[in-house]
Amino acid sequence: MDASSFLTVSASLAGVMLGVSFWPQVYKVYRTKSARDLSIWMVALLLCASVVFFIYSIYFVQWPFLIANGLGIPALLLLVLGYVKYRDRRNEQGNEWEGVVAVDRAELEESAPAVDFFAEKS
Repeated sequence: MDASSFLTVSASLAGVMLGVSFWPQVYKVYRTKSARDLSIWMVALLLCASVVFFIYSIYFVQWPFLIANGLGIPALLLLVLGYVKYRDRRNEQGNEWEGVVAVDRAELEESAPAVDFFAEKS
């Protein structure tokens, strides 16, 4: 196998890995029904770049780019749809910290007395 063939096969394999790399995130968003930690800006930028590279790869018949973006674009579109469908909304009071337990400092100090780590041991 000459260097050109090796690089083509390697780039095609890398393209498959890159294209498939978005699918675990798609699975997680739809399994958990939450897109809370998903950066929509990252997904949008990747989607735009992937579309441009896909058009480029069709025009210049670049198989590695065609493979990577052919697998990645559907996953990125599903991530956008998942973000729109499952993004977390604020609760009725407008509190974005729903589910976070507030603790009174005095109550905490009563239940767990302070420990002085620098006190000399007797």
